[in-house]
Amino acid sequence: MTYGDAPLTLTPDVTPVNATHANLSWSSSDNTIVEVNASGVATALKSGSVTITASATDGSGVSGSIAITVNKKTLTVTADDQIRPAGVDNPALTVSYSGFVNGDVAASLTTQPVASTTATAASPLGSYTITVSGGVSDHYSFDYVSGTLWVAVAYGKSDNFTGIGFGTDLPPATVLGVDLIPVDIPNTIPEMGPISSLMSPLGTISFSPTGVKYVIGSIWGTWSHGYTGSVIAFEFIETVTITLPAGTTMFRFSVEPNVYENHPADVKADGEAVVGSGVEGSSGAACFVIIADPGKTIGLVTITLPDSAGGFAVGEFAISGELPISTSAATGTLISAFKTSVQYLYMPNQNSNLKNASNTDI
Repeated sequence: MTYGDAPLTLTPDVTPVNATHANLSWSSSDNTIVEVNASGVATALKSGSVTITASATDGSGVSGSIAITVNKKTLTVTADDQIRPAGVDNPALTVSYSGFVNGDVAASLTTQPVASTTATAASPLGSYTITVSGGVSDHYSFDYVSGTLWVAVAYGKSDNFTGIGFGTDLPPATVLGVDLIPVDIPNTIPEMGPISSLMSPLGTISFSPTGVKYVIGSIWGTWSHGYTGSVIAFEFIETVTITLPAGTTMFRFSVEPNVYENHPADVKADGEAVVGSGVEGSSGAACFVIIADPGKTIGLVTITLPDSAGGFAVGEFAISGELPISTSAATGTLISAFKTSVQYLYMPNQNSNLKNASNTDI
């Protein structure tokens, strides 16, 4: 048996079948592990091994026994993903449970599992594993699933949305327990071809104004984390509005300015300032993820860089209509400390990502 299984009805083999006195009494060698009622129905109470005995009640002393082992039920304990800005203490590390039976809850465990990570307030940007350990129970064995703590470049919270800047690392495929579905730029669109929309699993993603398809290393010079695919470039444009399909709850993109300097990128969701971060024009494509609060969806994402950036490119899109497990992170309004206030005068002859036909900087 396993803890949580339905009660087991024991059927005795009484001989002879026509015995005049066939009444039996039932007993368990340890009623804290398995209890058995007068009808021979055995119920597992915790893990362990017992002997169940059926005894004749006619005074003959005849009895029969069976050994029963109760195994622990497997309880899956998953560390919840967390996000925080650099330079602050970790948020409370929490876990989620799957597999409780018999009305049990976390408080039913002898010792509740604890989540931990090696990341500290001094840890650099990046992702850190959250591990789980230490659970003790007479009823459950533990299957621990690790989570991820992201120490992000930027984090912001508006009334209805959460914004996260992940910097130039490889964009995350999963955020807060939600798998993001990539939205590719079709190969059927030629380089330098116009792009006003892309098709996603949730519907059409539209761009205003219309952008141009460039391939990294060809007409658009650089990106980051080794990405060599296509992007949508908006030359000498300061603001781009992305209209998302109905039901969008999470949207990921990376952005890189044209001019090889650091420029402030500000991101809004449905007009609410969500997150801002400095982005670098030279191999500095930075990833952002916008997350809707429970019960909300994202309709419009607006990306703004200053005129000094000389325009920018956007790519590595991903989308989801699922709700995150949680959005726990450092609380507060938009963290402006991540935004750079330095402005740069755009000069046509300085280094930039846009190339001419000879693949030289323009």
